[in-house]
Amino acid sequence: RFNFFLVAESMLIVSFVTTLIINPTNKEVLALAYANYIQVAIAILGMVYTFSWFYVNKKLDWRLVFITHRYMKGNKEFYDYLGASKGISEIYSGFFLSSILPTFTFAFWYFLFYIAHWKLI
Repeated sequence: RFNFFLVAESMLIVSFVTTLIINPTNKEVLALAYANYIQVAIAILGMVYTFSWFYVNKKLDWRLVFITHRYMKGNKEFYDYLGASKGISEIYSGFFLSSILPTFTFAFWYFLFYIAHWKLI
């Protein structure tokens, strides 16, 4: 799932950068005249998409933590294994992909939105 979200994010970023290259003074093509509006729309779509990515990841995390704790109650070997190997902790390796990366990506989209909105004013 991470790969699908990241591929879609990269396609949106490429679309945004492509609209930055467009010269809005050429009014022959309708899309060129509305390049700034397209940039704002892409940035908003990127923020919505990143928020949905964050929500899906958090929902999966909550379920996995619940299942892990439920399984640990009934299986002493699994509980001992986790305690001996790394300790029982809520922070795990997927924390970066499920929380940190979407947060920074959302901030990046907000920055691009600010750039596009500033160009409209």
